[in-house]
Amino acid sequence: FVGDKAATTATFAGGGSSFSTSGADPAQNSFDIGAGVTFYSKGYLTLSAVYDYEMKEDFASHTGQTTVRYNF
Repeated sequence: FVGDKAATTATFAGGGSSFSTSGADPAQNSFDIGAGVTFYSKGYLTLSAVYDYEMKEDFASHTGQTTVRYNF
């Protein structure tokens, strides 16, 4: 939660010296917003869509999803 870089020290089961790996620097702040709408809903059929946007330092993500649902 404080933005510390992930790090791991490990050894192989067969032996040998230990080794360390470090992860990427996590972003301190991020922004996420999304919206969803149902276009059609009648009887057993529903058509809907969802959009999501996420932004961090040096990163942006756009995600979309459409759903066709038939309840039986």
